[in-house]
Amino acid sequence: MTDDASVFRVAYVSRNIGEMDEAGLHELLRKSRHNNVRRGVTGALLFSPECFAQVLEGPIAEVETLFERIQCDSRHSDVVILMSERGVPRQFGEWAMAYAGDDDAQRVRFAAMSYGDLAAGASAAASILDILRGAVGRAEPALPLT
Repeated sequence: MTDDASVFRVAYVSRNIGEMDEAGLHELLRKSRHNNVRRGVTGALLFSPECFAQVLEGPIAEVETLFERIQCDSRHSDVVILMSERGVPRQFGEWAMAYAGDDDAQRVRFAAMSYGDLAAGASAAASILDILRGAVGRAEPALPLT
């Protein structure tokens, strides 16, 4: 695990271009959790029929490589970085990749936001982090990092 001084965090939103269904999402989460443990990456994901929102945190080289792969992924379009920060404490350190969509209240709250609202910048980043922290704070870690 990296110390806080070397943690890099990026939060983004992207359009879901319709290729992702629930079964595909759960397979993506399984693979992400496995790979993220090896890379020292933690984070959380929101998903709706319209868009994805995600926070990734960990060593800068690992997070940047993963984020580049996401930007090239055919399931995403119009990727917008909401925030990027270095030297921050992990907010999702117990989760290789938490999925906030299992929390009904947070899923409804996220689904009510449009891509345009989410791509609006700093206030969107704060809203996404608030939703993720709210959902993840009530959940057990799916695959803890050790």
